[in-house]
Amino acid sequence: MRTCLKVMTAILVCIVIGGFSSAVKAQQVIPVAPGFGTLNDAVTASGADNVIFELERGPDAYYLLDGTISHTGYHLTIVAEDGEGDRPKLVPGIISGGVATRCFQPMGDLTLKGLYLTDIDQEGSIFSDKNIVRVSGEGNRVIIDDCHLNGDHQSFVRFDSHYQKVYITNSILSWSVDNGRGLDRRGNKVDSIVVENCTFYNLISKIMRSGDTGYVKYLKFNHNTFVNVGTVLNEYYQIGTLIFTNNLVIDAGFLGESSLATTVSPIMEGIEPVVHEELAGLLTAAGETQTVEFRNNNVFLDPAIVAAHASLNVTGFTVVQRAVFDSVGLALADTTTLISEAITFTNGPLMDTTLSIITTVWEEFNGDSDYQSPFDSGGVMRFGQPGFGTMPWDFSYPTTTASYTAGDGGMPLGDLNWFPELLAVEDRGVQVPEAYRLSQNYPNPFNPATTIQYELPHAASIQLTVYNLLGEEVVRLEYGHQEAGTHTAEWTGRDATGSLVSSGVYFYRLKAEGLTQTRKMLFLR
Repeated sequence: MRTCLKVMTAILVCIVIGGFSSAVKAQQVIPVAPGFGTLNDAVTASGADNVIFELERGPDAYYLLDGTISHTGYHLTIVAEDGEGDRPKLVPGIISGGVATRCFQPMGDLTLKGLYLTDIDQEGSIFSDKNIVRVSGEGNRVIIDDCHLNGDHQSFVRFDSHYQKVYITNSILSWSVDNGRGLDRRGNKVDSIVVENCTFYNLISKIMRSGDTGYVKYLKFNHNTFVNVGTVLNEYYQIGTLIFTNNLVIDAGFLGESSLATTVSPIMEGIEPVVHEELAGLLTAAGETQTVEFRNNNVFLDPAIVAAHASLNVTGFTVVQRAVFDSVGLALADTTTLISEAITFTNGPLMDTTLSIITTVWEEFNGDSDYQSPFDSGGVMRFGQPGFGTMPWDFSYPTTTASYTAGDGGMPLGDLNWFPELLAVEDRGVQVPEAYRLSQNYPNPFNPATTIQYELPHAASIQLTVYNLLGEEVVRLEYGHQEAGTHTAEWTGRDATGSLVSSGVYFYRLKAEGLTQTRKMLFLR
């Protein structure tokens, strides 16, 4: 009888593990030479999971795109080769009919690393198409790391479907004109948006547009530098978790707003109590409530901007500046660490240009910012000319300012990439894993408790669940959004009702971003 039980147990173990685990395949690196359509051709010919397209660096590393790169059903990964040279430059090429199109419209997961991307086509027109990355597949995951997105007509990243996850880190997003935005949610239901150690500058509209419907379950802005944002900084509305920490916000809302408006919008616009039924259900299932964490931020508006509004030659209304929060936001956010300090950057955009835009918008366009703004480009903006694709500004600032030590752990506010010596120190303190990893529980066998350790290479929505031999869910140990790093969970041999389970073999499964890893453990009563 015991022998038969062992055989049956072994069969069940194989069935469960086979059902839960996924194969891990070695990634193939495919070098792609610069040229017209070379990247399009490479993706079309070889695009698949476990393939990395590696682009060359250097001042002449131009990748002229022969149409929009769009893929479905696999994870597309495009990276710059290792090294310190100029980023590979992805530029919309002029195709048949004399037009150019946006860079990317993914229908599957997408990773971009170390690249310069622009919507300024090879003839120098910024109106080739809207959105450098237009995320169109439901549930897509998009990772943008160490990239520079420069020059767009409407928004750098636009959401065109639901339940997407977008992570933007160590990147620069600049010169978004006309009705220029950083991110545009378009009223979709979004799982996660994380923006960390990034610099946004010269946006005529806002960092994030939400739209009037949908929600964001998890939204995090941490250690970012925002400079010259025309209307509001962010629209929020239905947000499950909002984290806005350690940011440097300089001259956001510089265009002001007409006093004739029914309600003057704040810089942090529209934080609302959760009434969206689906979002409320997700929070309840995860045992969470709406959270707003607003800590360690510098929000400053230059007095020269206020003076410019006072001197405008407009009639019938006045221009007013925006508060940081509305009443709902103030009720949810802790503003005790909010400071307002003037910052002089080592080499920042010119105030003369900002003041010129204010005058142009109000005296010629009656406050309508939907026009081609004359932002100072900070250097050459045309394909093929010296300096194209390089960063013209330096947003580091003096160590004598209060902002320099006002962040968590005494770190500077804003994008830490402008202080590489400090970023290196921080990186040594927090080791980010290179891949997903689910470790064997310890102790094993166990009674009364065991610890499960797992590693996440980047922020992700995860589930850590215990199953019995029949594949039935016993208890969910972890659920929801977690940051990159090493995490632990404890199981005490109890099911979802709090009752002790029987002695025997159990499985614990980590599910994250479509990947699944499973291990076996033994509980003894």
